[in-house]
Amino acid sequence: MIAALLLTIIGLLGGILWALWPSAYVIDYDRGGRIGARAALIRAEVEPAEIQGRCMSACTMHLATGCVHSGARLIFHLPTPDTQHWREVLAGHYPPAIAAWFLSLPLGMVPMEMTGAEVIRLGARECPLSP
Repeated sequence: MIAALLLTIIGLLGGILWALWPSAYVIDYDRGGRIGARAALIRAEVEPAEIQGRCMSACTMHLATGCVHSGARLIFHLPTPDTQHWREVLAGHYPPAIAAWFLSLPLGMVPMEMTGAEVIRLGARECPLSP
């Protein structure tokens, strides 16, 4: 009797903890924004982002701590204004191979789109498959 009661209590506590656990910050469509503001958001995140859909501009900075699905679409472009400082802030949030590519881009480069599979091959963390 006591064992059954304890198992019930443990099951209830597990369900409560599961419900309270923070869920992933899922990115389905994000146009980016200001680099400094995005860096602050990433530093304050409780749960890393999960890039599932379209991620543009400063949104790509979530590669620093988050993961990406192979079918996601990431749009990279140079910062405005295009200064070495802002390039380095962006590149500091990328895996090394992507950072090296980004820092080598010429002035005036047009936005470039990569798939999640491409950035995973270049060192980004792949999100685990959802159950």
